Amino acid sequence: MNSIRDCARSLAIANNSGAPDTQLLIQAAEIILEDPGFQNLQAKKVGLVVDQTQKGAGGLDTGSPSPNAWYYIWVIACQTGQTSAVLSLSSDSPTMPPAFTFKAFVGAIQTDTSGKFFRFNQVGPVVARNAMAVLQEGAATVLTPVDCSTALPKKATKAYGSVGLSANIQQADPGYGDAWLASKPNQGMIEFRGYLQTGKFWFSAPFCIPVVESQTLYYEAAPGTNVGGVSVSISAFEF
Repeated sequence: MNSIRDCARSLAIANNSGAPDTQLLIQAAEIILEDPGFQNLQAKKVGLVVDQTQKGAGGLDTGSPSPNAWYYIWVIACQTGQTSAVLSLSSDSPTMPPAFTFKAFVGAIQTDTSGKFFRFNQVGPVVARNAMAVLQEGAATVLTPVDCSTALPKKATKAYGSVGLSANIQQADPGYGDAWLASKPNQGMIEFRGYLQTGKFWFSAPFCIPVVESQTLYYEAAPGTNVGGVSVSISAFEF
């Protein structure tokens, strides 16, 4: 019976300390790769560096480094068992270098406005990143989608972060405020409630929520309450 592609044991990915802007270090005790014929290859004691300034095996699958982009990290292998890695803008179908037929998806890394890698650390399927605001002072009073593509890659299945509530400055007196964060309408809804002092933030509460629609969450400031705005930041995600 074949193993499941992308399964990994003791996976760790981070910016390579020698060149953190352009290189990643990929380590794992074991990774399961698969070829187009659904045959598996078991790679053990994986230790690889992938460099966005290079092309082909050990670098970008195609093109030049792109700013403000998600690069998906693939470990690849030949029939002989030789392993390498590529960075691809594709979350599903990287362009494979000649002789490399096996692949496994292992993670994703984001570039900044100059094309350099953001700092991140991945342990297993969980990625820690610097907090990224995806919503600031949203005032919608019906469930409304939030584009999280600046903080979440495709394939992310769970998001971690914080939700902040601010008071409605038109409210004469302090009072309770309610808001919701949801995976999608009627699914995975989290309620945030607090006593809001007029014109001030009351709190910023943590959340962990499934990502049902790719790179998207939903929010709502409860109508008729003291909420003036809802802010959402994402600081980690999970595949």
